[in-house]
Amino acid sequence: MLNRSLLLIVLVGCAGKDNAPVATTPPPTTPTITGCPPVTAAAAAVSEGQPLEVALDVALSEPADVWAVCTDRAEPTDRHLVEAAGPAATHRLLVRGLAPERTYTCAVHVACDGGETAEVAVTTGSLPADVSTFTVTRGAGETWGSYTLFNDMAACVDYDHTDVHVLIVDPDGVPRWHYEVPEPLKSLDLDTRYLGDGEIHVAGGWGEYDLTAPHVGVMRTVNLSNEVVLDKPAPDLGLGFNHHSELLPTGEFLTLTYTYHEFGGAFVGGIEVEVWDPVADALTWDWDSGDALATGQVPDNGLRTFFAANSVAFVDDALGPAMYLSVVTMDQLWRVDRETGDVTHVIGVGGTFTLLDPAGAPLPDEEWFYFQHDPEYTADGKVLMHDNGQGRPGPGTTRVVEYQLDLDAHTVTRLWQWTEDGWYNPFLGDADRLPNDDVLVTTAFVSCAVPGTGRSSVFDLEPTTGAVKWRLDWDNDAYTPFRAERIEGCEVFANARHCPAVAERIAELEGE
Repeated sequence: MLNRSLLLIVLVGCAGKDNAPVATTPPPTTPTITGCPPVTAAAAAVSEGQPLEVALDVALSEPADVWAVCTDRAEPTDRHLVEAAGPAATHRLLVRGLAPERTYTCAVHVACDGGETAEVAVTTGSLPADVSTFTVTRGAGETWGSYTLFNDMAACVDYDHTDVHVLIVDPDGVPRWHYEVPEPLKSLDLDTRYLGDGEIHVAGGWGEYDLTAPHVGVMRTVNLSNEVVLDKPAPDLGLGFNHHSELLPTGEFLTLTYTYHEFGGAFVGGIEVEVWDPVADALTWDWDSGDALATGQVPDNGLRTFFAANSVAFVDDALGPAMYLSVVTMDQLWRVDRETGDVTHVIGVGGTFTLLDPAGAPLPDEEWFYFQHDPEYTADGKVLMHDNGQGRPGPGTTRVVEYQLDLDAHTVTRLWQWTEDGWYNPFLGDADRLPNDDVLVTTAFVSCAVPGTGRSSVFDLEPTTGAVKWRLDWDNDAYTPFRAERIEGCEVFANARHCPAVAERIAELEGE
């Protein structure tokens, strides 16, 4: 459905240039049409389910191909291209990635010799008033990617006052896509990932292990129009979706859930991992922490009430197919053999590895990671992580740190680390290696739980120099993300301002 109250139409017939399409991707299949059909109607309206998307409806007297460019009147370099898939008498073109509350002039072109141009003006919708605003600071150097995806949530609220948004923002911190999660999530562990092809995966929200919650978290994929592509209502084996869900190269989803075990005469909160095939709607692999605890494969360290993981990764490392769990309640990483299900290595405080500095000298226990979030692994044994520092002896300090694992020698070498004065966010966060070797860091402050700790941010760090190239700060300290992900400028929206290939294509179509 379209919100016709926002409709403003100006139809202008004029002689066009030679706009025979020569598409870059995919190759053109439509020949130039001589004797162009006229435009009989053109309209634009904001999509009801996505305030930052506009639908252009174009009618011709007979089938032909069309293309359109929508230009922000306040920012002329903000130009969005959309091309029809082939000739037709009627077209609906969806223009995505627009800025909120902006007026765009959309020039619709009939793609043939002497084709008409119809100009349609439309103002985009506004976002809910409770969506956060941001301040951007730029440093020296080029950054990789133009868009950043993250959740935006109010912290320390109850189920009647939850406020859960997912955003894609541009380099200026302007939202270009918005999704409001309908479930009343109050746990902050909402994982968001861009899957490609205009699909965003949203999962988690049951991280507090609350058996009274009015939901079991979410595991859902939506498209850029906010249409639901996939929705799994509940885990197959666990109690609720929490902290982590990702699409594997096989097309299956790897997801963390909670479970419980009877251990030592008591119920123990535990870890469940599910691999789910959405086509067959069936589990293809699963693992839980029950056997590992019962057989002593992992130390309990006196903690017999709750074992929780906040991330999971499948890695084919030096020893074969493995699963790595970030067991945050133990300040440990567990390596699991995916074929046997056995925990083969316990890395961290109380584990079986020796921690070394870059020169190979042993380091004390306080130099281990504490309450770590979202470790990122490579096949050659490197681990990058957001080390929150909660529980570390001494003053609270958070850092980004990278290690080298030697699974045979049972050593962990700290390669480098970075922090800044006063940085301590004890609960959440993220660190992602970018294609240009920078690191995208998410600092997720929960000021209502730890007053005075600061406001959340996402920033682009150059590890070799410690320079921050770009930083996005939350203006409101009551809201926070969980993780963030950078998206390349040409991958998600066809905006000439952030994608040179789109600018070149527009120039080609306009005959420049």
